[in-house]
Amino acid sequence: MSNLDARTRMPFPPPGPWKYLNPIFERCTGCRLCEYACVKQHYGDVINPELSRVRVYLMYPGPMAIPIQCSSCRDHPCTEACPVKPSVITYDEEKFIIKVDKDRCLGQKCGKCAEACKEQRSGAIHFYPPEHDYALVCDQCDGAGPNGEPDPQCAKICPSNVFFYSTPQGGQNWRYAWPPEKIAEELAERFKPGTAKKKVSLLPPEL
Repeated sequence: MSNLDARTRMPFPPPGPWKYLNPIFERCTGCRLCEYACVKQHYGDVINPELSRVRVYLMYPGPMAIPIQCSSCRDHPCTEACPVKPSVITYDEEKFIIKVDKDRCLGQKCGKCAEACKEQRSGAIHFYPPEHDYALVCDQCDGAGPNGEPDPQCAKICPSNVFFYSTPQGGQNWRYAWPPEKIAEELAERFKPGTAKKKVSLLPPEL
């Protein structure tokens, strides 16, 4: 079984108070305002989409715009992959988010958390060395809420209402923690049967 196939067999997200960002991918127009809002929340008046914890992938054929961010997996393989003890990357059981101790993170030269996420989930972890050489992963804008709770700014700014920040309802739960390639294949096959038999890939940068 390929890694891509294995990731589609993830358990359905459990019911209860657990909340996460649950997109409706068909609505995404690729405007990338979510990336802008993410960077502004975490770094102030900086315009650099490479620092965004949500990434919009343009996939071909289409093109299709697929926004990807951490799904706050309940089994969080990224935390298990961290070689530092105690782990640099942890799961907050009360806020249902991933947290990173950026001062202790070994950065891109390690990258074990990103490898685990890419192999088993959506590939939502990246690095931006040398200035920000630590795991960049969505924390659902922890602290942005009026009482210090998570309050994802991407969901607020999106003009197409792509993101639901909710318990596992609404949105598209069956695509929970899927990588962009798999989501694009499913969308392409739905709207143009037979497309998924061809290679779905990232849109060439020059286009």
